[in-house]
Amino acid sequence: MKHTIRINGQIQTLDCELGSGILDKNGREIFEGDKVRYDDGDVDTIIFGDGQFYLNEHDDLAADWNGEFEVVD
Repeated sequence: MKHTIRINGQIQTLDCELGSGILDKNGREIFEGDKVRYDDGDVDTIIFGDGQFYLNEHDDLAADWNGEFEVVD
């Protein structure tokens, strides 16, 4: 994903993924763009927007985190 940042007053666009700081049930950090699987088998993609991480574009990852997600490759 492309993100615009400022380094030493210079605005640059980087292609990178942002870490959420939230760990899945195996202790792996969840990043923007990761696919996570719920215990019931459903899979959603992590999206970053408006300053926070979302599951499936609508649900706030931090608010919905309950220890049941697993990052899948």
